[in-house]
Amino acid sequence: MKARIKDKIKNIPIFEGSFEKLEAQSSKYPTGSVVRIESTGQAYVKGYDEKWVEINDSYEGTLGNLYDMNKQIIQQLPNATEEDIMFSKDLVQTFIESRQNKYFMLLCNDRNYYTLFHINDQSDEPLSEILFNECIPNFANLKCVNETEDKGAIEIWTEADGEIYVMYFFPYDEGVIECCQ
Repeated sequence: MKARIKDKIKNIPIFEGSFEKLEAQSSKYPTGSVVRIESTGQAYVKGYDEKWVEINDSYEGTLGNLYDMNKQIIQQLPNATEEDIMFSKDLVQTFIESRQNKYFMLLCNDRNYYTLFHINDQSDEPLSEILFNECIPNFANLKCVNETEDKGAIEIWTEADGEIYVMYFFPYDEGVIECCQ
């Protein structure tokens, strides 16, 4: 099961009325607001140009880029539930087990956060447990977890200090050079 951001649209606040009515009441909503029209189920985000833009996976426009739009959507989602966390742990563990890598990295470029993991026989705790029980809770509140479209990484959306950040978890064998003293 793939929990893409667009799949989370059902959690976006519902606007009871038509798109035309939403446009007429636009001044009530700040830039970056995301709503879903009750009658159609379609979600819209209010751009910097004050226009409502339909949410889709390829939009890049008035919000700057897809990353900025995703941050604004994630901001409005509730924190992950225990059920979401269990699903996320399973997703990450399956991701790890489907690869033959010894090294993985957890990266949040916006916060200069980099953690390198070495998979070996010296630890009894699965890496997915370490991620969700130690690393992420010490960093931020978990919002949602997705596998990237190319299946090369896991996106971990978090909130810290009122800001939304995406962390990436990915294989990192090619980034490590092993050598002796």
